Amino acid sequence: RLGRSLSDQGREHLATQYYHRALRLAKIHLGEESSKVGSIHLELAAIDLREGALERGWEILSKAKSILVNHHDAGSQSGLVRIDLLTGEYLIAKGQHSEAIVPLLASLEKFNRYPSSNVTIRNRIALIKAYESLGDQQSATEHCLAIGITRRLTEEENLTPVYSPMLEVLRNRAQPETVRVEFLVDKEGFVRNATITSPLNDLKLEQALLMAINKFRFAPRFMDGSVVESPNQYYLFD
Repeated sequence: RLGRSLSDQGREHLATQYYHRALRLAKIHLGEESSKVGSIHLELAAIDLREGALERGWEILSKAKSILVNHHDAGSQSGLVRIDLLTGEYLIAKGQHSEAIVPLLASLEKFNRYPSSNVTIRNRIALIKAYESLGDQQSATEHCLAIGITRRLTEEENLTPVYSPMLEVLRNRAQPETVRVEFLVDKEGFVRNATITSPLNDLKLEQALLMAINKFRFAPRFMDGSVVESPNQYYLFD
């Protein structure tokens, strides 16, 4: 519990120390193949994957799965669903978008009982990333709409992108000030009519920014149960 609390606070290094202590105790008192050992491996894998230690995280995640698959209690079954989500996210990080879809759909089947929960939204965002990377915008739209209907937004509220790829050309260019782009988000979460409203004297950068924003996807706004367009939206590139 200390490990989980510290992890929730973003103190991963200290959380890892507590999880390793718990892991040693669990192996001694409950056995190396116990569900508790599998669950602690899962927590350690989640931290590694979040921190970008992909290969170590994947190795630990595989160990967690090999243990939990042999247990049928609710905690172990919940852990296996979470492993599917982490597997999908790992495969996306490795650029294996097609392979990521199956485990992500498997975890969503369980998480979708709670459509507005953070983990369900996270699962859908991962699917949007995978589908968009494969050029399957229609499948991505399904999940944009599913996220949008769970949100309670005011008519004036600015939308936050659920998919925002940064083009390599942007990483290689310097701009001393924040650049504001204004646009409309349509009923399927696509950007329309993007316009740069900040002073900008770099035509190539302007074109790159517009190219980037046009690839963004949003969870569209729902009003009284119906999807609507959202004009006067903006995004700040800094």
